[in-house]
Amino acid sequence: MKKVLLSTLLIVFTAAFIQAQVIIDEDFDSYTSGDKMAQSASAPWTTWSNAPGGAEDGTIMDKYAASGSNSLFIANGNDLVLLLGDSTGGFYELSMKLYTPSDSCTYFNVLHKFDGGSSIWAADFYGLRDSTFRFLLQGNDTAQASYNPNMWHDFKLEINMDNDMARLSMDGNMMFEWPWTMTSGDATMGPNQLGGANFYGYDVYSDGLVGTFIDDLKLEKLSTVSFKQATNEVSLNIYPNPTNKEINIQSSEQMKSVRIYNVAGSEVMNFTPLSDILNVNISDLSNGLYYMSINYGDKVVVRKIVKK
Repeated sequence: MKKVLLSTLLIVFTAAFIQAQVIIDEDFDSYTSGDKMAQSASAPWTTWSNAPGGAEDGTIMDKYAASGSNSLFIANGNDLVLLLGDSTGGFYELSMKLYTPSDSCTYFNVLHKFDGGSSIWAADFYGLRDSTFRFLLQGNDTAQASYNPNMWHDFKLEINMDNDMARLSMDGNMMFEWPWTMTSGDATMGPNQLGGANFYGYDVYSDGLVGTFIDDLKLEKLSTVSFKQATNEVSLNIYPNPTNKEINIQSSEQMKSVRIYNVAGSEVMNFTPLSDILNVNISDLSNGLYYMSINYGDKVVVRKIVKK
């Protein structure tokens, strides 16, 4: 089910692991072209209205494939859901390859909780015809990254529920990083839970040209994790935090914009530093939790800050 187009934020962390538990590993080659995905595979696949085989179900196709002969096609109006287990702790990695034709657009989201109209969205992602990939968070359209249609891209979503962090990377480059318990569509905080992924044929341009091919989808639980820098990762130091007056930002790259939002999702401060350092006086803000969104142009990092 689509959410309103909102925000584009970037993610920046890659995991090295010793052991991994593969929970879902799907290349779609065991099906026949024309099969309906949720109807053929059953759990953990379903549709938004829990109606496999109907108009919401995605279709197996042999038109494009990143490996083997088949991929999963999401057409206009499809609303396919992959249940991810409702875990509330640990480190998970959801990876997949996506192909979007140049006359089309793509959309998918991840959910804290899947429950039809009562679902809680964690993050929404759009690939648009202007070759931008957008990320929606907390009701704000704040950043974007570049991507190319008519080719396969490797997407990796890393979720560390123990540290309340999430990151989306494309082709090995971090795009968006944010606190996992934020939500995409409004100011509320979501549960620290991994509920599902939703592949929706959202007709962004209202012309019916919607279509995404998905291949080599895998969900893993990483049991022993250490973090290492992604290729384009920034080093970021925000201090003191908490603070009652000034907060300093030191970054290894030039910051194009810095925006501060309250927990209601309203922007309370914004800056255009065009520098790798910034000093911000937040003494006029009310005490409490805020979110700082730092836009680097090709990626966005969101961090929690506390005014005391």
